[in-house]
Amino acid sequence: MERKEFEYQQVHNESAKSLIYYESGSGKKSIVMMHGYNFNSQTWVEVGLAKALDDAGYKTYLIDMPNFPKSVNKLWVTPDTFAEMLDLFISTVVKGKPSVLAASASGFYTARYLEKRNGKVDKIILVAPVNLGEVDLKHVDNKTLIVLGSKDPSNGYIKEGIKQLKGAKVITMDGWHVPYLEHPKEFCETVIGFLSND
Repeated sequence: MERKEFEYQQVHNESAKSLIYYESGSGKKSIVMMHGYNFNSQTWVEVGLAKALDDAGYKTYLIDMPNFPKSVNKLWVTPDTFAEMLDLFISTVVKGKPSVLAASASGFYTARYLEKRNGKVDKIILVAPVNLGEVDLKHVDNKTLIVLGSKDPSNGYIKEGIKQLKGAKVITMDGWHVPYLEHPKEFCETVIGFLSND
């Protein structure tokens, strides 16, 4: 995958900021994916999800989350600034109405985007998303899939946060906080199945 950069000029005369992302596939449908805190964008390649999406006819955009420990992008941004960057990225690079997938901490960053802009995306997939209780998502009516690990010690407050996503489909896999690493084949099949079901 070719590494690319999307320059974002923040309002209020701050210095230019960039999103680093990787792009693959050539399908008409698209999906933007964000990784968990202790990982990077290549995690979705390593577990086979990027290829599975390519094979399913998706154009995929893998964002390297700014300043997460293993990310290439060392830029520090707040969740609100990331939401603005993601909004501009989707409207100018992705175009159309992509689905979004986010894991753990990036689920919170993505929720900040969805809080005001859920109409700009198609389906939503959140994997063990944290801190959703800090975001108002009661109006979000997109088809949503939540994937959890049965032994994840964070499940208590994760489940509190996702209560506001009425009608979300919740799937629990055996394991901890990273079901895509523990059950990559099942995880990929679950994601493709959800996206394919209109």
